[in-house]
Amino acid sequence: MTGGKKNPQAGTRFEIRVRDFLTERGWVVVRSPASKGPFDLMAMRGGAEPIVLPLGMERLYGSALVQCKVNGWCSPSEWNALLELAERAGAMALVAYRAKRKVYFNRLMYRKSGIPGEAQPWVAWSMESKEMR
Repeated sequence: MTGGKKNPQAGTRFEIRVRDFLTERGWVVVRSPASKGPFDLMAMRGGAEPIVLPLGMERLYGSALVQCKVNGWCSPSEWNALLELAERAGAMALVAYRAKRKVYFNRLMYRKSGIPGEAQPWVAWSMESKEMR
């Protein structure tokens, strides 16, 4: 998968679709139109539960910074900027993407090295996962 924006209107429509998807599920979402920064959407909600992370660390996430990518691809610099800002804000770093006309999310876990063939440091994230109840 390669990066780059071939159709800015498709990206805008997808951002709005993701915003609406999260809003329908109880999140308060602020969109940053034509953003050139690390995130497209800031999503917040109350009542989040602790999430058990690797190494037994627990965190409470009531917010997420979301980068919307129609194809799901983020360069290492985009990925790491989003992850760093989310960590500083105490929020989840999510990349929303489209596949088979549905919205999916990947939760960024660690910095991306950019080394070809290296596993992507993310996990699939779902509205139905424990962390969303």
